[in-house]
Amino acid sequence: MHLNLPLQFTAETFEGGILTFEGNPKNLATKNSALSSKLRELRDEHDRTHVFHASGNTIACVPLTADARLIGEAKRFDVHTDFQLANALARAAIFRFFSATGTYTIIGFRPVTLLLRNHKLASARQDVFGIFPEYRLDVRSLAPHEGDITSGVLISFGIHYAFLKNLADLATENVPLTGLVAVRIHEDDEEDDISTEFRRHYLGKIEAIADGNVILSDSEVERFPANQCYLEGSRRNFEVVGRALLADKYEDFSGALLQQTFNVMGAEQQVERLDELGKWLQKRSPISCTPGLAVNTRSPTIARKEPMRAPPTPSVRPSAFCAQGVRSPSIGQWTNRSTFTARMTPNRSPTSALRSR
Repeated sequence: MHLNLPLQFTAETFEGGILTFEGNPKNLATKNSALSSKLRELRDEHDRTHVFHASGNTIACVPLTADARLIGEAKRFDVHTDFQLANALARAAIFRFFSATGTYTIIGFRPVTLLLRNHKLASARQDVFGIFPEYRLDVRSLAPHEGDITSGVLISFGIHYAFLKNLADLATENVPLTGLVAVRIHEDDEEDDISTEFRRHYLGKIEAIADGNVILSDSEVERFPANQCYLEGSRRNFEVVGRALLADKYEDFSGALLQQTFNVMGAEQQVERLDELGKWLQKRSPISCTPGLAVNTRSPTIARKEPMRAPPTPSVRPSAFCAQGVRSPSIGQWTNRSTFTARMTPNRSPTSALRSR
């Protein structure tokens, strides 16, 4: 289920700079091209004052403040013909907006992903099982309306799963780890520089724990420090760890998770929560994108994937990542509610650096 929140820019045009590179756009899109290298350099040096967006053989350099210096050749952009850049500005603006509130944990930039880390949904061993509500706000072009491309935010709600204790800690509690999938905290790179313990990538299959290291197969490395990696937040891993730590109380734990999942993810609950977030954003509009350009959110519409009466099908999202972030409406509804649902899809993220792609 998603909430379609149309966006309306407050102006038709905005100012910025543009850098043009010679060469085939396909070749310029490679990691080591002159364009890519320059994009990394610009973001490293000016991420607090500009938004940079690469397209084809150009990099658009849009200032965030009136006193930010011009980078590149001056150009007036149009929100219609340069709609991808306009969407990138809107995404960066929404990211800055939620970062400034200081309530949510931001774990993704495209889409902007908000983790409500203060609202733990696990009914037992909250020091081990990290289960949290999550919003995803995806700025994109909506279907053309009356000939014009319309921008909007596609908002969805879900549950984020991760283990909070590393493999070394779980091994000391006699959790059987052999055969399970391990993940590691993702290191910053030029594309995604969000530093967070919840941002995790595949490491390998666990064969054994020896001398403080995890021995791996199906991996780029043979061994890795056990205190620097975690189990993947999958259904299988949650069950193995749950049975090992909770013993005969696991069935109650599992049943509570399924019921609490429906309490959070049921169709009616999602409609209420998504609608409330959309209205909350409307009240705080406009959100500034660049000097002379802001974005307003308009009346939301909810797209249902299934009838209101149908409960969601439980599934589990693997590991993820996290940073510091925002406040949302209806937080109290999640208190003392736990879940065991999420989608088997990878996560992405940023940090204080604004990444418009």
